[in-house]
Amino acid sequence: MKLNKKRILSFSLALLLSVGPMTSNLFAQSSDQNTKKEEINDVKIADKKVTEKADIKQVKNALTALKDAENKLKVTNISKLKAEILKDKEVRANKYFNKATQKDKANYENALAAAKSISTDEKASEEQIANAIFGLEDAQKSLSNDYAGLILRRISYENELRNSNSYKNADKKSSSNWESALAAAKSVAKDKIASKSQRQNAYYDLLEAEEKINVRDIFDLKEMIKEENKIRNSNEYKNVDKKLSSNWENALAAAKATVDDYEI
Repeated sequence: MKLNKKRILSFSLALLLSVGPMTSNLFAQSSDQNTKKEEINDVKIADKKVTEKADIKQVKNALTALKDAENKLKVTNISKLKAEILKDKEVRANKYFNKATQKDKANYENALAAAKSISTDEKASEEQIANAIFGLEDAQKSLSNDYAGLILRRISYENELRNSNSYKNADKKSSSNWESALAAAKSVAKDKIASKSQRQNAYYDLLEAEEKINVRDIFDLKEMIKEENKIRNSNEYKNVDKKLSSNWENALAAAKATVDDYEI
């Protein structure tokens, strides 16, 4: 039997032409399905990023890191310590010293004594010197802190706090405690003859009330971020080692990102 080559060739071409569109459609369907799967995955990833908010632990970590980085900007040598000790007469002559609470005065006296002891200790480590400087600086600040100003800055967060999930989900006792502390703070802030002790107590009572509804750390972090320009313009920042200033820049950037990503 003779095969008709022309007929076979025609049949093959016809078959190829009929299968071609089908194959093309199958590839197109497969490609569409893959695209849809990728789109679904992209949406899932996007949703995950939206729902993955920073938690309170991340806020605490960011706050600790920024405080640590800020402290490291300060010069911590024996000359700096002695310079702080020499400010004693200036501190005592300040009007705030006489108005300070006994607790603040005692805190300053203890910090000054510790600083003097470290300054004469030839074996004192850099860490001991740094701690003595920080302790004395903090004690000096506590003598002259403008608690009225600090209270007003804290009161400014009232609306943000009231609209927060932390406040809405807090137990009745904690929210009532904050309401009372806020009212007392507002009253003291308006009282022009309130003593430093009254302002100090009102300020710390408000901080404690914030702590109980998990918002103190995030507000502390925001307050530290507000000091950015002040730190950048300080001699400590301008003269510090590049590595330490970079460390602060990184901590500040992380703090800002945490604040942006945290829903109170």
